Amino acid sequence: MKSPLMFLSPGRILLMAGTLLIGFTFMPPGMYEAYIMEPDYMFGNLVLYLFIAGSLLVLWASISISVRLPAIRTIHLKKLMSVGPFFYLFGPVACALALLAITIWSVLQNDSSIFGLLLARQGQEVKQAMVIAGQGAFNGSLPLAMGVSWWALDRYLELRQYMSHARLITLSALVGALVIVLLLTATLMLSRFVVMPTLFGLFLVYIRHKIVRDRVKAFSIVRRALLALASILALFWLFASLRNAGDKNAIVQSFVGYGPGALNHLAALLAGRLNVDALNGYLRQENFGFFYKFPFMIRLFDLTDVFISGTESMFDETWRGGLNGAYIWITSFGEIAAQLRGFAVVYLFGYGYIVARAWRSFIRGGIFGTIMYPWAAFGVLFSFGSNFFASNFLSILMILTLILGAYGGLVNVKQGAHRSAARS
Repeated sequence: MKSPLMFLSPGRILLMAGTLLIGFTFMPPGMYEAYIMEPDYMFGNLVLYLFIAGSLLVLWASISISVRLPAIRTIHLKKLMSVGPFFYLFGPVACALALLAITIWSVLQNDSSIFGLLLARQGQEVKQAMVIAGQGAFNGSLPLAMGVSWWALDRYLELRQYMSHARLITLSALVGALVIVLLLTATLMLSRFVVMPTLFGLFLVYIRHKIVRDRVKAFSIVRRALLALASILALFWLFASLRNAGDKNAIVQSFVGYGPGALNHLAALLAGRLNVDALNGYLRQENFGFFYKFPFMIRLFDLTDVFISGTESMFDETWRGGLNGAYIWITSFGEIAAQLRGFAVVYLFGYGYIVARAWRSFIRGGIFGTIMYPWAAFGVLFSFGSNFFASNFLSILMILTLILGAYGGLVNVKQGAHRSAARS
C-alpha cells in the first residue's frame, strides 16, 4: 500500500494541474464570451488539447527520470555552537519579521495614502501607487519570509516537544505573527501571489507532519485539502473584491479571466493570433525572472523600464489579437513554448529536475525540500496562469535554502533535537 505522502507527490500535483487546464476549456462559449467579451477559441480545440497533453507528458517524464537519479551529496559543516530549540527558531523568524517591518515602513514612507486607499477598497489605485511606493522597499522580504514561515512551521512541529510550556507559547505566537504579518504585508501591496503560495506551502508542510508523525488517513488528507482550497479561493475573491470595489460582476469576470481566459489566450497563441516576436521582452522576464528580476540584477543593469515596456507589449499585443487585453496570461506552458520553441523541451526537463529533487528532499524533511517543494508544487499547479515558478522568488528561495542549510549545519540544537533539526 502506498504511503499517504503520495497524495502530495509531483504526479498528483500534475494530475490536478492537467484537470484544471482541461476543465477550464469546457466553460460554455456563450457564458465565456459574455464575461470576457472576446471570441471563444478553446472549446473543443484539438490542437490546444494536444499541446496541453504534450507539455504535461514532457514535464512528467522529466520528473519521473530525475526522481530516480542518485542523491546529491551534501557538505556537512562542523558545529560551532549549541542552542535550545527556542533560540534555534527565534533567530531566523525574528530576522524575517524585522525585514517585513522595514518593507512596510518603506512603502508607507514613500506613499502614506496606500493604507487609506486599501481600506476604501480602491484596489486599482493601490496597484498604481505601489509602482512608485514599492521602489527600494526590499520587496524580496516577502518571498524570504514565505520560505522562513515554511521552515519555521516544520521545525516548530518537530521541536515543540523539547520546549517548556512558556517558551512553546512564545514561539507559537512568534511563528504565527510571522505568517500574519506576511499576509497583511502582501494584502497591503495587493500581492495575492504571495498569499496563495504561502498558505499552500504551510498546508503541505503541516500535512506532511500529520502523515509522518500522526499517521493520518487518506480521507483526512482530502478533507483538509478541500478546506485549504476553499480558503485560497476565498482569499482570491477578497483580492478581486479589493481591486474591483465590490462589483460582483467584475469579481466573477476576474475568476473567469484568470482561469479559462488563460486557456483561451493560449488557444489564440497556437492559432497564430498573437505576434510572438513582439513579446520577447515580456516572455524573457517570465521564463527567466529568477535571473533578470533578481533585485541586484534589476538595480545593476537598470532594467525597470525594460520590464515595464515588456509587460505593456503583452497588453498591447493581446488587444491587437482581438482579445481582452485586461488579461494577459497564456499559461506557463504557453509562455515557455512561445519564447523557446523547440528548446522548451530542454527547459521543461530542467524544471522537472528541480521539482523531483525538491520532492525527494521534502519527503525526507530536508531543508531544500521544505522550502523548494512547496514553491515547485505551487508553480506546477499554477500552470494555468503564468510561469510563476521561474520568477525572482525562485532565486530568493534558493539563496534562503543555502542560508538556512548553513545555519542548520553550524548550529546544534540541544535537548535531543539535533538529528531532526540539522537535516539538509
